[in-house]
Amino acid sequence: MNLRATLQNTHMFVKDSRFRQSSLLLFAMIFAMGVNLIVSILVARTLGPEEYGDVKFIQTIWALLTLLSSLGYFYSGSQILVMEKVPENIREITGTILLISFLIGICLNIFTAIIAVPIDLFFHTHVSNIMISLAPLVFVLSTQAALMLILQGINRIYLLSILTAVPVLLYLISISLLSYLKLISAKNVLLSTQGSYLIVILFIILCLQPSFKSTRRWWVAIREKNKTYGGPVYLGSLANVATSYLNRLAISYWTDNTSIGFYSLASSLTEPLKLIPNAVATSSFRNFARQKEIPKRLIYATVGFSTVALILALLFFGEPLSWAYTENFAPVGLMSRVLSVAAIMIGFGDFFNRFLGAHGKGKALRDTAYIMGGVNIAGFFLLVPRWGIWGLISTSILAGLAYFIFILIYYRKLVTTMISDFTYTTQNDINSKVTDNGAEIHKKTSGVYKDSGRKGKREFNIIILLDSFGFPYGMASTRRVELIARILAKNGFQVKVLCARALEKRPVVINNESQGVHEGIFYEYTPGTTIRSDKFMIRRYLDIKGIVIALVRLATYRINHQADCIYYYGNIMDNTLNRWIFYLAARILGVPLVTDISEPPWVFNQNVNWFDCIFSPLTGVRGVILISKFLEDWVTSETSKIKKRVPYLHLPILINTNEYKYVESKSCKQKMAVLFAGLDPKSIKFIIQAMERVWSVYPDCKLIITGFESGSLEKSWLDTLSQQYSIREKVEITGYLPRSELHLLYQNVSALLIPMFSDIRSQARFPTKIAEYLFSGTPIVTCRVGEIDQFLKDGVTAFISDPDEIENYAQRIIDAVNPQNWNKAHEIGLNGREVVIANFDVDVYMKPIINFFSSICAQTDSRI
Repeated sequence: MNLRATLQNTHMFVKDSRFRQSSLLLFAMIFAMGVNLIVSILVARTLGPEEYGDVKFIQTIWALLTLLSSLGYFYSGSQILVMEKVPENIREITGTILLISFLIGICLNIFTAIIAVPIDLFFHTHVSNIMISLAPLVFVLSTQAALMLILQGINRIYLLSILTAVPVLLYLISISLLSYLKLISAKNVLLSTQGSYLIVILFIILCLQPSFKSTRRWWVAIREKNKTYGGPVYLGSLANVATSYLNRLAISYWTDNTSIGFYSLASSLTEPLKLIPNAVATSSFRNFARQKEIPKRLIYATVGFSTVALILALLFFGEPLSWAYTENFAPVGLMSRVLSVAAIMIGFGDFFNRFLGAHGKGKALRDTAYIMGGVNIAGFFLLVPRWGIWGLISTSILAGLAYFIFILIYYRKLVTTMISDFTYTTQNDINSKVTDNGAEIHKKTSGVYKDSGRKGKREFNIIILLDSFGFPYGMASTRRVELIARILAKNGFQVKVLCARALEKRPVVINNESQGVHEGIFYEYTPGTTIRSDKFMIRRYLDIKGIVIALVRLATYRINHQADCIYYYGNIMDNTLNRWIFYLAARILGVPLVTDISEPPWVFNQNVNWFDCIFSPLTGVRGVILISKFLEDWVTSETSKIKKRVPYLHLPILINTNEYKYVESKSCKQKMAVLFAGLDPKSIKFIIQAMERVWSVYPDCKLIITGFESGSLEKSWLDTLSQQYSIREKVEITGYLPRSELHLLYQNVSALLIPMFSDIRSQARFPTKIAEYLFSGTPIVTCRVGEIDQFLKDGVTAFISDPDEIENYAQRIIDAVNPQNWNKAHEIGLNGREVVIANFDVDVYMKPIINFFSSICAQTDSRI
């Protein structure tokens, strides 16, 4: 994504009302956290570690009891509120939830007073008097928990912000007053906390105006919802949050309440790191219920802001933190830095948790919480008894990591399922319309998926897999793949290109982006870069990474029903391990694989080893694209040999004539010159030897050689070769040229050279540059090998010599550049151009390409 698009997306995100609500809630949370930190510092410094630990111990007991008593009803009520739109019903549901919370709170009041003394005996503390005296105010905790979920469910973010920020402000004021009066004690601190929340809770309840008319009706609805959503979430909370509270209490049991104070202070310092993802997800909770996935820009913005917050927090936990606390609290700084890791993971786990909750995936949340709870319990028995507070910190990190990983897995699973269901529903809607206008639908699709054998599917998904050249820019092989991909993409196929290797070499890099979209075709370099490293070990690492990521992508596309065919284009001349890895992957995934054979396969090599003889090049292949008649005959023979039928498509060299600008010349060429575009050493030596004969007749004729990178080994070799033949002033080495400049150069020379030989490679291949040469209108000089005789005629559409005959080839060059023969050469060039339009334009092969890939895609294993 470029900078401008990024700024536009950021601007849109900032203008979004959800962003404004998120910002308000985030501000309220940050404000609350900041005030809490100030109060914590003030209270901790005044009370000291031991009495401050007593405060945190009691608050932990209260929080655990509140969690245990909710039974999931608050979650269920919130989920019902998310989907409800009738204002009167919302008021009635709100009243029912508040009534439930009040009744639960009364039970908590009584139970807290009962267990106060046993707690003192078990944990060897002295907090029973405080707990008994404050027991009547414990109900505030359950009501606060219910209100948080109510406001989230009805998207009253402003009231939620008030509930978050105002109580801590009142708490600060009351603590400041107590400090001024020198009345700060554990009991008064807890009393101030509960009283501050009680005032704000009463205000919010008045704003909501709850109704208690249909309490019985909504109580039944909440109980039913609790079976599928609230109950599982509640059980998950027991496994998750309750076990974390138990771990804190374990610190008190194994050590003392002072350690709880240290851990609570460190946890409070890291809480702001959870705020950003929590605020964004909470404000988007109601919208999440109507979305198939979390918008990418929402995720990117959240990650960015959270990263900045983490950096600032780590800096603050150093020297600045020591200014706030006395030496008695010195360990808190290091604890806070370590706990930052857990806070970030939990924050983003909650971010995806909200999306699952909005879609009622209570069981997924429960199972994730079970996993986190299992880690907490393991820490309770193994780490805390042995390492004390650091065992608890280690447990928090492990639990946070497990929580984030598994919640993310459930999120991806849900998104995949919803997108698949949406696609299926949409397809059914399209199919249902066929009866209304069947003739029109048939007209649009006939000829596109003819004989595909797959009815009722609007589009196929093709994955093009490359490991020997780049995309989207490159030489002949790249152009061939690009043209086929564009034909498919323009005719209803979804096409993706995966480049499994980084092959670009500095300083000339024609493919810079590791992923992008070209002509509607998505492409990705799975090594993560397009650049080939100069270091051996890094190259091997990138090769392995490219293969692994490519396999992961293939599996992901297959699972998401986005892979109906793999079109693999690799170096067929060598029997590489990569090829068999991808062939095996296609077989396992049940996806038919098509390969492109544009060169003689490795079985034609002179030195064939044992590995080359194990499998045929057609093993594991469901279809083949061929470039020549020679290869077509070989496939026919090979399929008979291996007793396997392999469909094939004979595609000669391809060119998109609409991409080339042609200016018909009415006068002689600008200069007497011939050109060869390519890197083949054998061809270049042959041309130079032929040009020595030409120079004896036309010493001013220039030989232009292009097609390689400046400063490359090929250029160094070519410079040496030209000096060896003492022809440096007669040879112009241009290096690599952009396509537009190269095509213009084609039209401004006297002849274009493309020698062919009598070897197997020349017989099997059909160079794409022949089509580009011919379309320029400049006559070509080539040899009578392979496909040449089928498409071209000497003296009519090209100058053709016998292969390997230097004298004969030189004479054909002389015929092409002879000024007295210019009219005939010009006519031959124009005739050659007509051959391209009639035989090599990609549009000529549109239907064969579409029908071939449609029939291959129909073979996809539907069981996966």
